[in-house]
Amino acid sequence: TMTPETRKKLEKSKGSQNHWEQWGQLTGTLIIDGEREYEMNLRGMRDRSVGRRKWAELIGYCLHFGHLQNGSVFHVAVVSTSNNFQRIVSGYVIKPNGVCEQVTSCTFDLTAFSHRK
Repeated sequence: TMTPETRKKLEKSKGSQNHWEQWGQLTGTLIIDGEREYEMNLRGMRDRSVGRRKWAELIGYCLHFGHLQNGSVFHVAVVSTSNNFQRIVSGYVIKPNGVCEQVTSCTFDLTAFSHRK
């Protein structure tokens, strides 16, 4: 859950950028030289950001996207900015039945990978 302080900081940053993600699947047959056939089942994600990004405020971030064998997909992000957030975790898991669950915690430590120690 989000603390009132974090919610206030998030509200302050609204309007600077909109972002969305769309998962998809492409299936078909790849035919090479009219002879060799390969059945394809490709999964992926595209994202789109619209608006102004404030790169100077960004201290660091780590994003993980994944597609699991059971059909679940996930996104986990850890972000740190100089003005609004020291560390914010966000993300989701979408199960094969379409149920979406929020990621509420992550133990990834950005400082272990930061050039600004």
